[in-house]
Amino acid sequence: MKKLILLLFLVSTTAFVSCGNDDDSVSIEIDESLIPGDWNLTALTVDNGKTTTVAQGQSTTVDYTTVGKDFTMETSFIDSTDPNTYTSSGGYTAVITQNFVGQETTQEQPITDFLGSGEWRVEGNMLITTTSGVEQAAQITALNSETMSLKIEINESLEISGASVTTTGTLNYTLTRQ
Repeated sequence: MKKLILLLFLVSTTAFVSCGNDDDSVSIEIDESLIPGDWNLTALTVDNGKTTTVAQGQSTTVDYTTVGKDFTMETSFIDSTDPNTYTSSGGYTAVITQNFVGQETTQEQPITDFLGSGEWRVEGNMLITTTSGVEQAAQITALNSETMSLKIEINESLEISGASVTTTGTLNYTLTRQ
C-alpha cells in the first residue's frame, strides 16, 4: 500500500510535465497575448483517477482523487522574442483520497518546486511547455485576462519492483493572474 501511495504522490506532482495523451477534442479560440504575465495556482484536482497494479498475474485497481490546497506556486510566462520562457516557484499540498475495496484513506503530501522553468508556446488550444528538453502539452479549457484553466488526461505506466502500474485520470489546474 505504501508503494501505491508513493505512486499516487508521484503522479500528482509530475502530471503537468509527464502526460502525453491530452484530449484536445473541445476547442476554444486562444488569444495567446493573454498568457504572458504572473499567475498563481489557485485550484488543482485530479478526477476519475484509477491506478491499476499488475504483479505476479494479479491485478488490483484503486480509485483516487486529488485536491490541492495551501497554494504558494507562482508562474511567470514571459513573451520573449523566440522562444517564450516561463519560471515557476512554490508549490501546494496534495490531498490524495484513495478508495480500495470500499475502504477510503486520505493522505496529504507537500509538493515543492512544482514546475521549474523552461519554454512555452501555444498550438491550437494546447499550451506546450519544454522543461529540461522534455516537451509536454496541456489543453487550455478557459483563458481570459484573469483566469487560465488547463486540463491534462493522465495515462502513465511505470514499472515498480517488478510490478506494472498504470495511472489514469483527469488533471485540472486553475491559474489566476496576480
